[in-house]
Amino acid sequence: MTKYAPPSIWTDEFNAPTIAGLRKRILEDGKIAFDELTAQIQDLGEVTTEVLWFGDCWFWTVAFMTEKSEKPIAVIIPFEEDMQI
Repeated sequence: MTKYAPPSIWTDEFNAPTIAGLRKRILEDGKIAFDELTAQIQDLGEVTTEVLWFGDCWFWTVAFMTEKSEKPIAVIIPFEEDMQI
């Protein structure tokens, strides 16, 4: 009998993950870049961080938003082996 493997928290459209959960998936060097980028963007001022679904290509992303923009000013795509900013 084949065992069922639940979807990754990154690709599970119906269950929004936490930012910490997405960060945990990234390889060690990527975590350093993730933390540095997050700190630099937060230093810009009134920036909020959200988890947004971007469909079957980017799945769940960490998005940095401002009140003045409807779209994120930056996103992190937390693919384990190839994190993208």
